[in-house]
Amino acid sequence: MQTSFLKRFILSTIGVLFISVAVTVFRFANIGTDPYSCFSLGIAGITGLSFGNAQLACNIVLTILLIIPGLKFFGIGTLTSMILIGYVSDFLLSLITYKSSELPMVIRILLVCVGILITSMGISLYSSAKLGISQYDAISFTITEFGKGKFKLSIVRIAVDIILILCGYLLGSVVGIGSILIAGGVGPVVGYLIPHVTDPLMK
Repeated sequence: MQTSFLKRFILSTIGVLFISVAVTVFRFANIGTDPYSCFSLGIAGITGLSFGNAQLACNIVLTILLIIPGLKFFGIGTLTSMILIGYVSDFLLSLITYKSSELPMVIRILLVCVGILITSMGISLYSSAKLGISQYDAISFTITEFGKGKFKLSIVRIAVDIILILCGYLLGSVVGIGSILIAGGVGPVVGYLIPHVTDPLMK
């Protein structure tokens, strides 16, 4: 039992690090990020906080709001994603001295596509580990559960994503073709990876 937990924790943490790398790629390409990063970057822009600090602040607020209705979705994986993603992304981005504006648009789009594959693997790993999901993911699950069958999870997730992207845009975040690719690409890839790759890894 202890070994099984350790294995799941390690794979969950690797998944979170994958997501951190992907967020860094999205931010570097600068043609749109995932919805939650888009919102966090907007908050960072108007407050002067770093991306890591802004995302941590958003996670803390969501934790407070969801602590009762969404408590069962939280776990140690929630904590690692809450803390690591923003700060690891800030660190990795600080190591990049090249400017994405100097790259052709086709290369920046390819970078986003690579980021989609990386973040999909990360999401699949920490989801299959079943050690808790991020506050952002918990929003959709909580709304769906309390809707008592009135809303499909996929529809709720799309609605939440649209709201976050719109809020991020209004706060000054970059929204572009990358945003569209991420919104449309991550779900199907994760849907394939969980049953075929990451669930088997947990056995």
